[in-house]
Amino acid sequence: MKTLCYAGTSQEFETPDGESSQKEIISREKAAWLAGIIEGEGHLRLHKLLYQSVNPSIQTQIKVDNTDLRIIQKVSQIYKELNIKFSYQLKKRYSEKHRFGMVITVTGFGSCRKLLTSILPYMVGKKDQAELMLSFIKLREEKWSRAKPNHIPFRTSKNAGFAKYNKEVSYGKEEWEMFEKMKALKHKDFNPQRLSRRASQPLRDDDIVRAYEQL
Repeated sequence: MKTLCYAGTSQEFETPDGESSQKEIISREKAAWLAGIIEGEGHLRLHKLLYQSVNPSIQTQIKVDNTDLRIIQKVSQIYKELNIKFSYQLKKRYSEKHRFGMVITVTGFGSCRKLLTSILPYMVGKKDQAELMLSFIKLREEKWSRAKPNHIPFRTSKNAGFAKYNKEVSYGKEEWEMFEKMKALKHKDFNPQRLSRRASQPLRDDDIVRAYEQL
């Protein structure tokens, strides 16, 4: 059963655990559509858990934000096919001029990795962020395996301990560098003066490289 809280309170509800019989592979068309939605309406984030004052950890998040419930519905259906967990959050409007919105969020290393590996071949603008998140997950998995060699790896369905005990494996310089790099990628800007463009002609790779070079 799903319980939706009203805007202004917790605003979230979880989907039930997926059945073992569910498919975990989606068609190319669905993967390409989902990649486009996440590129245009989504956010990839390495989120520092601020409530952990001692040994803070980083949570992986993939969000899609939209005011059209039909888009959110289709995203949720594809997530269900992938057998990953997700949650919803209502975005209240701040005035009569604004519309209500809905955010659908995937968190956790296993779910984020399954989602990203399904859509990575079709990503363009956020592909560097997706690859960085996957590298971050791989690094944490390797650290976990070295620190807890007798535990089941977190990617197996029988193990529910990684998310709970992840903070026990210390975060080092490399993780926090990835954290900062993700923030930089999210705010990357280009210099229009270094970008030549002609009507009806595709942008050239070398133009894009120059435009993104550091000022």
